[in-house]
Amino acid sequence: MLSAEFFDIFGVIIFAIILGLGCLMLKKSKKKTFRFIGWSLLVIGIIGTLIDGIIVFKTYVLGR
Repeated sequence: MLSAEFFDIFGVIIFAIILGLGCLMLKKSKKKTFRFIGWSLLVIGIIGTLIDGIIVFKTYVLGR
């Protein structure tokens, strides 16, 4: 059985990948549609990484 902590760490990794994908799309694309998608992924990646990162930091570094 997987624990909740696994999904927090997995979420940080996935959101970091989404953040990187958004940055790559903004850097490489010239079309307006792809730039909008890139900005959307960038915002989702930043928010998700911050939220899951804070949860993981509080749980594993600071302890409960």
